[in-house]
Amino acid sequence: MGRGIFKNRVKSLVIVQMIFTILFFVLGAYSLRDNNVDYFYNGLSQLIISLLWLCFGIEQWILKKKKWAILYFAFTVVFLLIANQTFHLLELKSK
Repeated sequence: MGRGIFKNRVKSLVIVQMIFTILFFVLGAYSLRDNNVDYFYNGLSQLIISLLWLCFGIEQWILKKKKWAILYFAFTVVFLLIANQTFHLLELKSK
């Protein structure tokens, strides 16, 4: 990992973001094993994306970039709402 990744960033949050990104790609690859839409994996992927946005927002808040932090927190809420709808579709599909 080069110095560019950690430059002007909170190192512990960058590492957490990398872990979430790797988890997202592993989950995405696993969910593509067949042609059916699996709402469970889709919802989990959206939850991971919302956690990534939350980490970005916390990092920007720590770095005193309040406007970016508010934007990232708004994206977090949007992806949480989308994940909630996806899990609701999973519930409807199972009935």
